[in-house]
Amino acid sequence: MLIGRWLRINRRKRIAECLAACFLLAPLPAQSLRDPLFMDQARPGFEGVYNLDYDKAERVFIALNKENPRHPAPPLYLGIIDWLRELFRRQDLDLDLFISPSFFTKETKQMMPPARRKAFFDHLQECQDLTQKILVKNPKSADALYFLGASYGILASFSMTVDHSLHKAFSYGNKAYDCDRQILSFDPNYYDAYMTIGLYEYIVGSIPWYLKWLAAIAGYHGTKDEGFRYVDLAVTKGVYVKTDAEVMQMVLRTFEGKSNDALRNAQALHHDFPRNYIFQINIAQIQEKLGHSDQAASEYLEVMRQAEEGKPNYGLLPLATFRYALGNKLFKMGKLAAAKGQLLKSVANPGTPDRERALSHLRLGQILDLEGKRPEAIQHYQTVLNLKDVDNSQETARKLLQKPYRGPQPMTSNP
Repeated sequence: MLIGRWLRINRRKRIAECLAACFLLAPLPAQSLRDPLFMDQARPGFEGVYNLDYDKAERVFIALNKENPRHPAPPLYLGIIDWLRELFRRQDLDLDLFISPSFFTKETKQMMPPARRKAFFDHLQECQDLTQKILVKNPKSADALYFLGASYGILASFSMTVDHSLHKAFSYGNKAYDCDRQILSFDPNYYDAYMTIGLYEYIVGSIPWYLKWLAAIAGYHGTKDEGFRYVDLAVTKGVYVKTDAEVMQMVLRTFEGKSNDALRNAQALHHDFPRNYIFQINIAQIQEKLGHSDQAASEYLEVMRQAEEGKPNYGLLPLATFRYALGNKLFKMGKLAAAKGQLLKSVANPGTPDRERALSHLRLGQILDLEGKRPEAIQHYQTVLNLKDVDNSQETARKLLQKPYRGPQPMTSNP
């Protein structure tokens, strides 16, 4: 019974988190967009979503929705934009995590505005209603099944990243998988469907060997190799999911320690969508995993530089919190001078939140201790005692007032 419970919980969690990653950065177009005119009209919208140009993308899909009122694609993409805007509104950057799938899954007290939440579900419902009308007339409409599955995939991702409901995410994820499996049962050349199928094959293949018999009894079959092969098919032969599959490919390769291949994914994605700072952060994170600390630090700092200079859409990066996240990351990488520069900016900025302000002072004190500047370090520790107590910051400051930081042992509060 305990093994069965482990299998159910961990499989659900892996599926939900990977689905969140799978649908995180891009829309999910299908082969019904093969019509050249429709595709030409929709392409600026897709590029807008990948480049974080949400206003531009929204205008494109609103126009397409008016011109094609029975097409399920425009309302699906409008729902995706609603969801992505909410993620970027509440984001909390942690540069110790690989962005995707856990970038946006941390619980938050922020609530999605009711009007925006209603708009999201209304758009997804419109997409599903349109697909169901098609399926009533033609149950084997691959395109209708694809859009239906895509809508369930977005609902799964929303459940995981906004509502933090693992149960709902797993339920919707299963529905997305079933839709794509139906498509491939009668049209194995519908390559766009292989991305979700590949993801599930990978997850089932990741179950420990001593539990695989339980998965087989439950009707789940697959291997990691098959999962990779299907995702690769979506990259090389998918008509409109190429970018989505490349994102998924990058994530899976990182999971598997294939960091050089993942780095090539991230670099190609950033080249194609230069206004999306997330891909550039991915490059830095993978460089760090490869042990290329100088290149990683340089890439992180370049993200900050471009954000400060106002590069288009880098303004979505929350600088008031990112400066501490970056300074903390550089500190852990041993880049003390660069870390000090970012943390000084953090404490000097009146808009820095309470948590990041207190933790920035703690890190600055540690750096100054390492530099042999004890009186200055003490000033920062004493400042922490006058600020809001966050993440055990005041207790840590008291200990550091009694004994200088000599590193690299982690602090009690692990800021």
